[in-house]
Amino acid sequence: MERQGLEMNMENKNVAFSGTAAENGTNDTASAVKPNYEREITDIIRSNLSPRVMREKLEDYHENDLGEVLCDLSVAERKKLYRVMDVSMLSGILEHMDEEDAAVYLDEMDIRKAVPVISDMEPDTAVDLLRSLSGEKRELLLDLMDDDSERDIRLIASYNDDEIGSKMSTN
Repeated sequence: MERQGLEMNMENKNVAFSGTAAENGTNDTASAVKPNYEREITDIIRSNLSPRVMREKLEDYHENDLGEVLCDLSVAERKKLYRVMDVSMLSGILEHMDEEDAAVYLDEMDIRKAVPVISDMEPDTAVDLLRSLSGEKRELLLDLMDDDSERDIRLIASYNDDEIGSKMSTN
């Protein structure tokens, strides 16, 4: 009796999985539903969630996915995002971006947020990003940094791009 029940279960499973994708009217790539992270992230940012809840929801996404959305947001929406996110998350997002794009977003940030964001980055990445900013903005950010971060960044920046010192990390 148990054996018969097992055979019936196996038969049901075979029926459920029988047939090719073409026979079932689907194709393999279309049958897999891909999440639309950019849309989900944009919806979260444009919602009326509290800053804490918004931050918690956004922490579930990779920095690269968050960075992809920035160009689709208005300046006001990006500034809202900068206020909501913590320093570590913002520095991670900017580190995953092209330096010129990251410089635009860093320039939009309040200086009190931008300084710790740059300080939190790997020094060699921070140097590349700072080189994309105007000289005045770059010096202002460096002057407001803690002494250790400023020293590390200035040390790496003192080397030309083709010198081995420009590729090192201070960690």
